[in-house]
Amino acid sequence: MKHFAAVVLFVAVCFVGAFSESLSNEEAEKLMEYKESCTAETGVDEAVLMQPYDDKEELVQDEKLNCYFACILKKMDMMDSDGTINMETARSQLLRDLCPKKIDESVECLSQVGDSPCNTAGKIFGCIMKIRTTCHDN
Repeated sequence: MKHFAAVVLFVAVCFVGAFSESLSNEEAEKLMEYKESCTAETGVDEAVLMQPYDDKEELVQDEKLNCYFACILKKMDMMDSDGTINMETARSQLLRDLCPKKIDESVECLSQVGDSPCNTAGKIFGCIMKIRTTCHDN
């Protein structure tokens, strides 16, 4: 799942590669700040961030990883503290580098809801990563 490492800049360290062409230096620096802050706040294991997939190439079920995703979304004003997604901001930020033929499918990912902000963020990222991977495989 080499594409995840390219996608996670936004979710910090790993997403830098995917968005590097469309991010300004200032945006990339801000995301790295978010990555460091959210890693510390959630206690997510760096090894999980670097290899977030299981043997079935599914996003691992890790509460700290999900909370890390939620932390990033909140810092980027895409998620409110109660886990509600700001659709306009999320759509413009999360989906800006997906291939055009998958945008509608990806927008549906933003409406996924879990039983907590962390779970919601995990569902959204799992959904988007599946779509992103199939986009690059085609």
